[in-house]
Amino acid sequence: MTLRKKFLLNRDVLPIFSNPKIVLPELSENPILTVIIAHKNGKKYLLDTLNTISNQSFKDYEVVVIDGESTDGSLEILKGIPNLRLLSEKDGGIDDAFSKGLKIARGKYVTHCCVSDGYLDVNWFKNAVEMLERNKWASLVWAFPRVLEKNNTLGRVSYPLLHFLHPPSGVKFFEFWIKSKLPFPEGNYIINREVMKVCFPERPSDVSKYSELAYDPWLMVIIKFHSQGYLSVFHNSIANYGRIHDGSITNEINLGKRDLEILTNYHNLVTEIMENCLSGSTLKSFIDSQGNILEQYSKEKFLPRLHFLEFKLQAIQNALNILNFLDRRIEQVFRILKLIRRV
Repeated sequence: MTLRKKFLLNRDVLPIFSNPKIVLPELSENPILTVIIAHKNGKKYLLDTLNTISNQSFKDYEVVVIDGESTDGSLEILKGIPNLRLLSEKDGGIDDAFSKGLKIARGKYVTHCCVSDGYLDVNWFKNAVEMLERNKWASLVWAFPRVLEKNNTLGRVSYPLLHFLHPPSGVKFFEFWIKSKLPFPEGNYIINREVMKVCFPERPSDVSKYSELAYDPWLMVIIKFHSQGYLSVFHNSIANYGRIHDGSITNEINLGKRDLEILTNYHNLVTEIMENCLSGSTLKSFIDSQGNILEQYSKEKFLPRLHFLEFKLQAIQNALNILNFLDRRIEQVFRILKLIRRV
C-alpha cells in the first residue's frame, strides 16, 4: 500500500447502479456458497447491495434473505426477484434472522452481507471459494474492506496495521489476532458453513431482542473460531464496502455505553485466550473444518514469536502515526491551494 495509492484511494466514488433488475443464478440444491442477508426496512440501499451480489463473476451461489416483516415497500421488491430464497416473519433482530438463514443455508460456505453494504471486487466470491478449496486446512477466508461515507465516497481501507505488514494466514494470523485484537471483517469473510454453525452464538433464553444482548454476535464468532483452533487464510484484495450511516456501529464516534462495554468484553476475552496460550498448562491445538488436528503449539514456541510480533506491530504503529500526521498536513495544503485558486 504505497502513499500514492493511499491518497488516490481516498478520492474514489462508489459507482451508481443504474440497472434496477437483479439477476441471480438459478437455484441449486447444492450451491457452493450461501449469501445470508438479515433484512428489515432496508429499501434505501437494498437494490445497490443486491446489484453488487448479482454482478459477481462466480455464479454457484444462492441468496437467502430473512426479512423481519418489512413495511417500507422493500418486501414487495424482494418478492419480485427470481431465484431469491425469501423468508419474511417477525424476528428478534439481526442475530435471530441470521441464525434462521444459517439453518436453511445449503452452501458449503456461507457469508453475511449487511443490507446497507456491498461488494467492490466482482471476483470476490470466485477468489474466496478457490482459496478455500485450494487450502483445505483453512476454514475461513477474508480480504480488506473499505469504508463508504454518507456522501457515497469510498474512504479509507480498513486494517491500516496490515497495509505495511502482509496480512498473515494460519497460525500466524492467530498470533497477530491475540496481540492486535483485530477481528475478521464481518462484511466479507466467507466461512465453512459447519464451522459457522459451531461458532455462531445461541441467544440466551432470557433475551428477547438483539438490543438486549450483552455481546456482539459476530465478535463472539471470532472468539469461538480462534478458541476452537480453526485457521484462516487471507486474500490480497479489497472485497467490500461497509456503509457509515446513522446508528451504524462502524461509526465509532457514536458508540454508546453498551457498545463500549461489548468491545471491552471482547478485548478481555482475547486477552484471556492469549494468557491461556502462555500459561504452559496445555498445548494449543489448531484444526481444520473437520476437527482434524493440524498443529500443536506450546508456551515455549509461542513466547518468542509473540515478543517479536509485538515489537514489529509497535514499529508499524509508530510509522502509521507519522503518516497520519503527514496526511493531515497534506490535506490542509490541498484545502489552502483550492482556496487560493478560487480567489
